[in-house]
Amino acid sequence: MNFFEALFRLIFGSRSSRPSSPPPPPAAPPVSPPATPPAPPPETPPEPPPATPSTPPPPAAPQPGPGFLASLKKQSDAPLGRADFEEVAARLGCEWEAVAAVAEVESGPLGGFGQDGRPIILFERHLFSRKTNSQYDASHPTISNRTPGGYPRSQADRWTQLEQAYALAPEEALQSASYGRFQVLGQNFPNLGMANAHEYVAKLARSEKDQLEAFEGFVRANGLADELQRKDWAGFASRYNGPGYAANQYDVKMAEAYARLKANPIA
Repeated sequence: MNFFEALFRLIFGSRSSRPSSPPPPPAAPPVSPPATPPAPPPETPPEPPPATPSTPPPPAAPQPGPGFLASLKKQSDAPLGRADFEEVAARLGCEWEAVAAVAEVESGPLGGFGQDGRPIILFERHLFSRKTNSQYDASHPTISNRTPGGYPRSQADRWTQLEQAYALAPEEALQSASYGRFQVLGQNFPNLGMANAHEYVAKLARSEKDQLEAFEGFVRANGLADELQRKDWAGFASRYNGPGYAANQYDVKMAEAYARLKANPIA
């Protein structure tokens, strides 16, 4: 090594030296996951709809007992009008005058209720005898008899008959009387899907409109709408009033009532 090489090395170092690699860049700081956004505040529950007025409960079921007959008082003074007859006639497919004619013949000027508020009735002693197997025929012949008849003239006396029979056999007694504007028998309670005559008679005692509903139920249950449609008064009366209809001229009276109503319609 000569003098100049020694001097060169002293100043610049060895030729074989390599420049050192640049230091690696500093590691990037770890990236934090994005913060979970705060949950939105709970939605305010919608206000409940305003409470609808509750439907009034149905009338309490009538309870048999000594006070039942005394409870049979009308709850409405409204008499039947043409609109009532038209409504039922439309459902039966007949003229309203035909329905009104039956009402006129069955109750006449009495209407559906007496002045004391009790429904007009007619007690049938032969039905009571039949329904009680004639067990009261000997002891109570005026209210239990195999022969029809024995009808008192006054409503007070007819109610007395019903009261006496009710004391012996309540359900059978109610089934053996006819009530109201259309004189529908209490035994027809199944026509309106009712459980017994107590429930049925309680309805008949409320209003003339209730009595009209019972009439419609009877007509439907017995397939009598077509007789009313044809104005077949004999056919209608034979099944509505029974085999004695001709002797009492129910068919003639209904035909006459219908003719009067056609000539002089009611309001």
